[in-house]
Amino acid sequence: MTNKAKHKDAFRKCTITFLMLVLGSCAVLSQVTKQQLDNFYKNNNLKELEQTFFNLHHQTTTAFSKLSDNDTLNRINEIFNLILPDKEKFEPVAYFFLQPYYPRTFIDDKEYTFTSQFLASTKIENLKPIQYDYQTISELLKFIGSYPDNNPVVKKYLKNKKKMKKSKIRKAERLIHKYDNKSSFIGQFVHLPATWGRMNRSLVPYKINILRFNADLTEVEVIYDLTSSGATEVYTFVDGKWKLNRTIIQWIH
Repeated sequence: MTNKAKHKDAFRKCTITFLMLVLGSCAVLSQVTKQQLDNFYKNNNLKELEQTFFNLHHQTTTAFSKLSDNDTLNRINEIFNLILPDKEKFEPVAYFFLQPYYPRTFIDDKEYTFTSQFLASTKIENLKPIQYDYQTISELLKFIGSYPDNNPVVKKYLKNKKKMKKSKIRKAERLIHKYDNKSSFIGQFVHLPATWGRMNRSLVPYKINILRFNADLTEVEVIYDLTSSGATEVYTFVDGKWKLNRTIIQWIH
């Protein structure tokens, strides 16, 4: 091997090592663990919590940004922007949202499948999509803890607290407040799902299930289930914009 070839080989190895270190440090920075969340909560470190979600968001954008440049995906992205709740569009908070899969997408009678999991990009500044990750979700759920109703002391408290000892009442109230406070802490950035007043244990607030376009992509039927509401709606593409044509069915959990 010549000196030139040796230098090239050494440079290549150094570059690979450097990239691995950078990627490794990014992975460490973006890890979400219950212990980390507990520390943020204990010290009320809102900036650090937000930065953790931003790190996850930056990882996600790399995964799907290459796929958002064709016309079909741009139309789909525009639908996402229309459906996401108006309340969050104007909040001065950077909400992060998760969706476990890309919605089933039909154009005319043909279904289009996407081989990798990715989210449509949103142009709404306050909404930051994060790649759905079971480890992250698991750690968030462990941090928030079980729904208090599952505890026998809380069950008795909610049924008839007048018959309980004061010590048991205090215990029940501590459990309820702890759950509510942790949910509120995380809920400042991740909009937690709710079903009849309970948090959906899947922790997936946004589910856009089916997009059914006509052949020329000028009309679409959308079936979606958001944080506490959902609908089947039809949108029409008019003058370069999607407009709501009609609502077939709408529901509130």
